[in-house]
Amino acid sequence: MLLDEQRAHPVAVSRLAGAHEAARARLAEIVARRTELARRIREGERELDEVQRRRERARARIASLTSEAQVAATEREIAQLGELISAQQDAEFELMVAAEETARDEVAGEREEGDAGAALEAASRVWAARAPILAARLAELLAAIDALTPEIPTEAMRAYRVGFENRANTQHRGATRTDGIMCVHCRTEIPVLWVNQARSGDRIHKCDGCKRVILGKVP
Repeated sequence: MLLDEQRAHPVAVSRLAGAHEAARARLAEIVARRTELARRIREGERELDEVQRRRERARARIASLTSEAQVAATEREIAQLGELISAQQDAEFELMVAAEETARDEVAGEREEGDAGAALEAASRVWAARAPILAARLAELLAAIDALTPEIPTEAMRAYRVGFENRANTQHRGATRTDGIMCVHCRTEIPVLWVNQARSGDRIHKCDGCKRVILGKVP
C-alpha cells in the first residue's frame, strides 16, 4: 500500500498540473479572442465614422449642385452610404455581443484557472509533507525485508513471489490443483513432471494458462 501511495501521489499531482495547464491555455485563448474582438470593434468604429463623414460631406455638397444629374448621383451616393452605415452598425452590434459573451467566458475561465491552481497547490503541499515520511517508512520496511529474506526457505519465497505476481489478476485466486494433468480451473495441460513435483513438494510451478500456483494436494 505504501508503494501504491508513493506511485499514486505524483500521478495525481501530475494530473492536477495538467488540468491547471489546460485551464491556463483555455483562458489564454479566451483573452486572445477578447483582444481580437476589441481590435475589430475599434477598427469598425473608425470605418463607421469615416463613412458617416462621407455622407455628411455629400449632404453638404448637394446644396451647391446645379444640374439634376449631379443631384441624382449625389442622392444615390448618400443612399448607398446610408446602407453601408446600417450594415456596419449591424456588424458592430454583433461584435459587441460577442465581446460581452467573451467577457463572461473570461470570468469563468479565470475562476476555473484559479480553482485548478489552488487544487494543484494544495496537493503539492500535501505531497511535499507526506513524501519524506513515506520514504522513511518504506526504507524501514525494505531494510526489515532484507534482514528477513535470508531466513525464508527458497521454495516458500518462490511461492510467495508467484502469488505476488498474480495478485492483480482479479479472475484468478493464486492457486489451482490438477485433474490428472489438466488444470481444474482453465483446463490447460500441465507437464507430468510439474504435477509430480507439486504432489511431492519438490518444486513449485504455476499453470501456464491461469498463472495459479499448482498445489500437490488440497489443504
